[in-house]
Amino acid sequence: MDFKEVLDSKEDIYPGKKASDSEIKKAEEQLQLKFSDEYVEYLKEFGDLSYESHELTGITENNNLNVVFVTEYWRKKNSNISKEYYVIEDLKIDNVVFWQDRKGDIYQTIGNEVPKKMYESLLEYIKST
Repeated sequence: MDFKEVLDSKEDIYPGKKASDSEIKKAEEQLQLKFSDEYVEYLKEFGDLSYESHELTGITENNNLNVVFVTEYWRKKNSNISKEYYVIEDLKIDNVVFWQDRKGDIYQTIGNEVPKKMYESLLEYIKST
């Protein structure tokens, strides 16, 4: 199953502008990490994405959804975050943030707590929300 198939079951889908290889590489350099292959696929397909009540980060000029801006912001707020994690969604409620690592695993933090693994992939995260 791919992103498009999963998103067919969602409502109010608003994809952003597809990200280029150079934009993705620049974001990785700014964050000093490598995105998971799955997140790169997502960025190339959607850039960023909003659906129902969710807003996923990506490559965009909107700082609220910009993966570099949001990740740098939350890294400063939570000293328990590995430098290999990047934000996939800031729920903007009770400091709940979802992160992904290079392998594709998804973690949740609330405030300054230690990340808790929640999902095996971004696709699984989208399916569950």
